Amino acid sequence: MGAKSTVGLVAVSAVGGAIGVAIGMKVLAVKYGLMKKLMITARKSKLNFEETVSAISESAINNGWEIPNTYDLQEAYLRAGHKNMTRLKVIYFCNPDADTGY
Repeated sequence: MGAKSTVGLVAVSAVGGAIGVAIGMKVLAVKYGLMKKLMITARKSKLNFEETVSAISESAINNGWEIPNTYDLQEAYLRAGHKNMTRLKVIYFCNPDADTGY
């Protein structure tokens, strides 16, 4: 087997392996509901909507996070013509000084 054939075979094996791992992870996530558990946690707040948004924002800031923006999706969807849109805000917060381990 020539050098070009060996390199091509290694590249195809690597891509095939990566695809296999990705498919396996997807199957596990769907079968066991892992994605839902990892992505969203819903809890009922004792505060009203606006108080909850404020409390989350204040807590984030008090713990060293920054809030570059809060998006009012209800307002955006109502402007776009949607009716009966539930109240929904996305609080974008980040910690630029966090050690991600990379």
